[in-house]
Amino acid sequence: SQGLALPLSALPAVGSVTEGEDVTAAVRLQKYEKPVPAEISGDAVGGLPLGLVRTDEPNLRSYPEAIDELRPHLCAVTLKLDGTSATFAWDGTRLRVCGRNYEYRESETHAFWRVARELRLAEKLAARSERLAFRGEVYGPGIQKNPVGVRQVGFACFDIFHLEGRRYLDTAALHELCRQLEVPTVPAITDEWRVADVESCVQLANERKYPNGTPAEGIVIRPLSEMRSTVLPGGRLSVKVMNENYVE
Repeated sequence: SQGLALPLSALPAVGSVTEGEDVTAAVRLQKYEKPVPAEISGDAVGGLPLGLVRTDEPNLRSYPEAIDELRPHLCAVTLKLDGTSATFAWDGTRLRVCGRNYEYRESETHAFWRVARELRLAEKLAARSERLAFRGEVYGPGIQKNPVGVRQVGFACFDIFHLEGRRYLDTAALHELCRQLEVPTVPAITDEWRVADVESCVQLANERKYPNGTPAEGIVIRPLSEMRSTVLPGGRLSVKVMNENYVE
C-alpha cells in the first residue's frame, strides 16, 4: 500500500478526533479502486448474492493490535497472489460467478466463467449436498500486469465459505476439499507460524517472491482454526502483510 503525506492545512477541518477514528468521509477522500481489466468487465447481474461480502483482508500495519489475538495460535501463512478477487458459489441449483463487488452473467468470453468451465465447478459442486462459495484470486495475462508471470489465466482458492452454516472452513478442511475437487489453492508458505510481532511478519512478507523472481505482493496470516477478532473489520481473525519490496 502507498500513501501521500499532506499537511493538515491541505485538508478540510474536522475538529477534534481520537486515535484510530476513521476520518475518510470527513476529509472527503475516496479509496482508489483499480480499473477492471477488459477480460473481466462482463455484464453484471447485480451485487454480491447469497449474503456474500467483499473479500477485503485487513492490513496488519493498520491493525497492529491484532498481533495480541494472533499470538496464542498456530497460524497458516499463504502467498498473496496479485490478480483479482473471484467467487464461485453454488446456490443449490446453479453456479453463481462473482468478482469483488458484482455477480456476472454467464459468458463464453468472461475470464471468470472460463475458469469455472475449465475447473468443472458447476458439475463438481452439483454433486455435493452443501452450498459452498469458493473464494480466491484469478490471475494471469491481462490481469494486473501479470506479475506472477504465468502464461494462462488461472484460479487459486484462499477461502471456502459454507453458505448454510455462515462460516469459513478451517485451513485443513479447505485444503482437503480443494484436493478432492481438484481446485488449486494459493501457495502455502507454512502451517506452523508463531506470530511474535509486526516486524517479524513484515520480514517474512519481504522475503517472498513469485516463481519468476518478481517480489510477491505479500502474505496472508490466519489461525489454522477459524477465530473471531474484536479489533479487525468484519470480526474475522485474518490479516494481510504487504511486501515492502513490491511495486504495483
